[in-house]
Amino acid sequence: MNISPLDIATVREELAQQLARENKPSLYSSIDAHPTLNNAEIRDLVARVMQQAGSGHELSSEQLYAVRTLANATERECYDRSLHASLFAPKITVTTGVDSSTTDGSSLFSLGKMALIVLLASLGVYGYSAHKRSQAEAALRQAELRNQTHIIELEEQRVALERDRADAAAKAIQDAADERQRQDIARVLQQDVARIRHNEAEQRREDLRKAQEEKSKAFEAQRRERELEAAAKRDVASAERELCRQGRINNNFGEVKRWCK
Repeated sequence: MNISPLDIATVREELAQQLARENKPSLYSSIDAHPTLNNAEIRDLVARVMQQAGSGHELSSEQLYAVRTLANATERECYDRSLHASLFAPKITVTTGVDSSTTDGSSLFSLGKMALIVLLASLGVYGYSAHKRSQAEAALRQAELRNQTHIIELEEQRVALERDRADAAAKAIQDAADERQRQDIARVLQQDVARIRHNEAEQRREDLRKAQEEKSKAFEAQRRERELEAAAKRDVASAERELCRQGRINNNFGEVKRWCK
C-alpha cells in the first residue's frame, strides 16, 4: 500500500492549529513566526531578527538555531515534517463488535478478514509515519549538528574579530605613544637648535663688540699719537720762533739765519 505524504502547506497548516491547541513551544514561537508563512516571508522575518541582533539585542541559542534552520527551506521542511510526525503520531485502536445471535461461520470469517485488513493498514500507516519521523529526526539531527558547527564558527569569528579589534586598539595606542615621543624629541631638537643659534648669535655679537672695541682703542691711540706729534711740532715751531725773535733782538745774525725761516 503506497501512502503519499502530505504536501508541506497542509503540514504547516496542521502544525499551526495543533501548536495553538497544545500551546507548545517551537522554533517558530522563539522568533514570533507563524508556521504558515512562506519561505520568502520567513527570510524577511529572519532578516529583521538579525538586524535587531546587530543593534545590540543578543539572541539566545534557541533563536540562533531557529534562524539557522527556518531560513533554509530544506532544513525548515525537515523540521516541519518531523514536528508534525511527533504531534500527529497515530494512536491505533481496533474494536470489533459482533452480535453473537447473528454470527455464523462466514460472517466471522468476513469480520476477521476486515479486522486483519484494518490492522495491516494501521500498521502500514504507523510504519510509514515512524519511518518518515525517523528520517525527519535524522535530518533534524544533521541540521542541529550543522547549526552547532555554524554557531561555533560564528563564535570563533566573533572571538577573532574581538582579538583583531583589541590588537588594533593596542596598536593605535602604541602608535599614539610613538607619535607623542617623536613630537617630544622633535620639540627638544628644535629647542636645542634654537639655543645653539641663539648662543652663536650672542657669540658673534660679542666678537663684533670686541673687534669694534679694539678698533676704537687703536683709533684713539692713533689720534693721541697724532695729537702728541702735532703738539710737539707746535712746541718746536714756538721755540724756533722764540729763538728767532731773541736773535733779532740781540742782532745775532747766526741765530737769526738758523731759526728764522
